Amino acid sequence: MRRLTSTHWFRVGTASVSAAVVLTALFALAGASHITVTLQSALVHAAGMTALVSLTMPRLRGYFHRHPPAIRWGLRIVTLLALAGVGTMLACGILTSLGLRPGEPFWTCFGHDLSICVLITLTLGISMALYDIQRRRLDAVTAALRERELDHERARKMALEARLASLEARLQPHFMFNTLNAISALIQDNPDEAERTVERLAALLRFALDATERGLVPLAHELKIVTDYVEIERTRFGARLAYSIDVQPEAAGCEVPPLAVQTLV
Repeated sequence: MRRLTSTHWFRVGTASVSAAVVLTALFALAGASHITVTLQSALVHAAGMTALVSLTMPRLRGYFHRHPPAIRWGLRIVTLLALAGVGTMLACGILTSLGLRPGEPFWTCFGHDLSICVLITLTLGISMALYDIQRRRLDAVTAALRERELDHERARKMALEARLASLEARLQPHFMFNTLNAISALIQDNPDEAERTVERLAALLRFALDATERGLVPLAHELKIVTDYVEIERTRFGARLAYSIDVQPEAAGCEVPPLAVQTLV
């Protein structure tokens, strides 16, 4: 059962006041002679009808929506007519028992007020139903737009991951082959440099293997991997390879996809 919110009750209060104003005019046109009696009758009827309609119709919404539109509207109208009858009986009972309609028996009050209350109840109930239909349509459109935005974002992320995976797949075999050759040559000539290169390669491979499970990494961490990668390449190219990394300190904490910068080097 749907919970009735404060917004719902605000609309009920607004509808009650509006119904009271309209009923005052209708009772006056129907021959009510005293303004005090007219206002009292209008307020009692308006409060009763809006309370019955606002409490009953939302709770029957699920039942109504199980039927085709034509039957659904028929059920709404029948329910509203029944509520108009019950509301008129309750209001006339209150008015006559409290002496607010002096000299007027209950059934005379009921017969006099019923047609006006039916008109107001139908207008109020159908207006609430139309409002609910428009709100549901708006909610459905909003939900569809949000879902479309999420689908677009997921597709964009998957495309980015696919591009990064493709770059990694093309880079790693070629890079590994050249690095192993460089390490093999360094073992005889410069074993200390060969050891450092193996350590850098291990760190780079460990980061690459974990990249598929990572979301985003700090830029400083990514640049450390870039430095290891370039230093490994320097074992092959020597002094011919020179580089510098210039990053603003405040950018070091920014998060980027793993290997996003390394694949550009």
